[in-house]
Amino acid sequence: MPRLKSQVFCLVYNKLTGFCLICPITSTQRSFGTYVTIDHPGKVKGEIVTHQIRSMDFEKRKLEYVEQCDPVTWARVLSTIDQFI
Repeated sequence: MPRLKSQVFCLVYNKLTGFCLICPITSTQRSFGTYVTIDHPGKVKGEIVTHQIRSMDFEKRKLEYVEQCDPVTWARVLSTIDQFI
């Protein structure tokens, strides 16, 4: 799925359902193909665990926005998830 298309899908999905798709981030470094290292870390550092993707109700869980993922890491996350979905 092209990047713009996936972003539009996520926004529509979030607005219609009140849910968001998330992947946990760990500080433990592993050499698994489903772990994606954050290329340009800001506040959040570590590896994104793409095989643990889940859907969460961001309103009930009171999730907090921290920062936006850099474009290189985002593309690698989408590519990795695309391999197993």
